[in-house]
Amino acid sequence: MALILKQYKAQTAHNAKSDYPSLTSKQAEAYTDGAITYEFLKQDRLESKANGTSPQIPFYKLGHRTIKYSRSDLDIFLAASRVG
Repeated sequence: MALILKQYKAQTAHNAKSDYPSLTSKQAEAYTDGAITYEFLKQDRLESKANGTSPQIPFYKLGHRTIKYSRSDLDIFLAASRVG
């Protein structure tokens, strides 16, 4: 039982860390191998602000200029864009 609990805690900590908003726009582009570009992310943020709508890919604004993305949000967007 103790071993199972230890494995569960380790997996939960790993999942929380991997979902932490830690990627900048340029890092997000590298993470997706260019499938989602820096310019697309920038345009998505600007259009959503201008239109008063939600962006296609959620982001975190930390402070005045810092924008961060979570890996899980990028993965979800890519999975939704899949055809076939």
